[in-house]
Amino acid sequence: QLDERSSAMVKALGQEAATALVTKLMRFIANARTFTLRAMPDLSILPKTGYVSKLGVMVTTTVAPNRTAEYEKSFKEMLAIMGKTNVKGLLAGRVGLGGNPDEYLLTALFDNFADLEQFTPAMAKTLAEAKLAPQPAGIVTPNSTRIARVRQARAARVVTSPRSNLVVIILFGAPGWTSSIAAVLL
Repeated sequence: QLDERSSAMVKALGQEAATALVTKLMRFIANARTFTLRAMPDLSILPKTGYVSKLGVMVTTTVAPNRTAEYEKSFKEMLAIMGKTNVKGLLAGRVGLGGNPDEYLLTALFDNFADLEQFTPAMAKTLAEAKLAPQPAGIVTPNSTRIARVRQARAARVVTSPRSNLVVIILFGAPGWTSSIAAVLL
């Protein structure tokens, strides 16, 4: 299923109509980046198979050069704390070819904005209870955060391949919101 050459759009519209639609949509793209993403299962909380997310918070974290080992060690401590909150999953990947190898992409999965609103106080409470040592200064440089909200009919899907360790996360954005597809190897 993952090796098919025809996209769902080509199957639905036909090659000519799909090409015309993509050409029209390209007018709205200011810039695009293409890079490989290596999954970091040891830095992730995998959602239940078949979980349908309606909201994803995507965080791009850039780590200072030569500080990735420190970042990953610190993040693993945070991961244990996040697992005690209401987050439905946390998918972590490290950028590879075509991008900054000191960059990590994290996607926290939620069911709705109410869950997201409850996450921050839950995270603060569990952090206070854990009494972790603060992360050493200068590890993380800039962070950026995006939220992808999806309609019920176009909800995010986590698809796993039974013959490999490939997980495809598809976030279909509602109009005006981000749409993303991330394929990660575990």
